[in-house]
Amino acid sequence: MRIGGSNVAGICGISPWSTPLDEFMKITGQVKIPDNPAMEWGRRLEPVVRQKYQEATGRHVFFNQNPNKYGVEFQHPILPFIVGSLDGISENHQESRVLEIKTARTRDAWLDGVPEYYACQVQHYMACTGLNMADVAVLFGASEFDIFEVARDDELISILLKIEVDFWNKHVVPMVPPDCTTPEDRNTRWPRSIQRAVEADGNTARLCSDLKAIKVEIAAIEANKAALESAIKDFLQDNDTLMVSGKPAVTWKQAKDSQGFDKDAFMKEHPDLYKNYLTTRTGSRRFLLK
Repeated sequence: MRIGGSNVAGICGISPWSTPLDEFMKITGQVKIPDNPAMEWGRRLEPVVRQKYQEATGRHVFFNQNPNKYGVEFQHPILPFIVGSLDGISENHQESRVLEIKTARTRDAWLDGVPEYYACQVQHYMACTGLNMADVAVLFGASEFDIFEVARDDELISILLKIEVDFWNKHVVPMVPPDCTTPEDRNTRWPRSIQRAVEADGNTARLCSDLKAIKVEIAAIEANKAALESAIKDFLQDNDTLMVSGKPAVTWKQAKDSQGFDKDAFMKEHPDLYKNYLTTRTGSRRFLLK
């Protein structure tokens, strides 16, 4: 078990994609990180972005060429559980730098420079390597390339290391999960139910009462919403756009036709073949207010 650069933003609670609990589950090996198209294309495009960076800067990049390993591995000189797996080390005759390679669909999150969650990642890498600069090479939308410089920030590094050490000692070593911070965290923390009832305390009973009241309000709002939409649809009829003061205010357009797989018909006509492709999926927990 160890804390790597990709864990830092989640541990600090600033990641758009993960929470401290998510990172705890990853670090302790209780979940595997599922691959997705963004991750796949990031890996595929990494050599392309690295080559473009070398051409743009004239710097040489040392990187791991072993296909069975990922990144150039570094370990913090004092804290062995804090590690970095770098996309490369950028070198010229004057200095060496951390090289971090990213791909992004748009520049939206980069208008003010490197986003905070990535900035913390490269500061973590500078803490592991002792280097004073990092370059973040980014390919936007598969057509626009840019390089962002990040200087070492010892004050920020000190804060990050304290957070990481505290996380390690309070959660990872004793295997104590951090508090849940999102609704999804509760499903991660307690994915399976057991057949047992517990009596609510006074506070939880009040929460149930408040939730019931809110659901009544939501139902009323949803009914009002449906009525308003229906009235507008009655006015539109088969037209697809409603204009207000010459500007589009509402559209009610037909989606493109699509094709689907008729599972029931296939199961009826080919029952044995259907059974061969059945898989078991873990049931999710449903939260129902009685």
